Parts: sequence; structure tokens; C-alpha cells
Amino acid sequence: CGPCAHLARDLEAFAKARPEVAVVRVDVGEWTTAQFDARLDGARSLPVVEVYDATGKLRARLVGDDAFAFAERVPAGP
Repeated sequence: CGPCAHLARDLEAFAKARPEVAVVRVDVGEWTTAQFDARLDGARSLPVVEVYDATGKLRARLVGDDAFAFAERVPAGP
């Protein structure tokens, strides 16, 4: 989708600026509805950005337009 492509560019730029942060992109375009619901329960629009801490704990799930605010949810680097 258009917003997903725009977000992908933002995430790539963020990853270059913050090499200590792992950015993983998952294309859900091939997922079935059941797979989407099982993994992203409650997310009713795209894009979706999930922010995890260093221990792997989910700290935020940003959906739709909120996904573009992902940088605000990532803790400051060292």
C-alpha cells in the first residue's frame, strides 16, 4: 500500500541513523486473514509498527497513521 511504502522509506532512514536499533520489515501482503488476526490481533489497518525493548518485550503497537510516529517510541540511543 502507499502508506506502507512511505513508512518503509522512513524506517530505512531511521535504521541508517540509528544502527544500534534493529529494524525488521515483514510484508503481510501474502498472509491469510487468520494469519493476520493471529499475529496482529486488534490491528484493523495498515501499516503496523511494533516497538520492542532490548529484552524482546513489546512496548508499543502503532497502527495506521500512528505508525509514522514510531521514532518517538524508540528509546534514545547510547
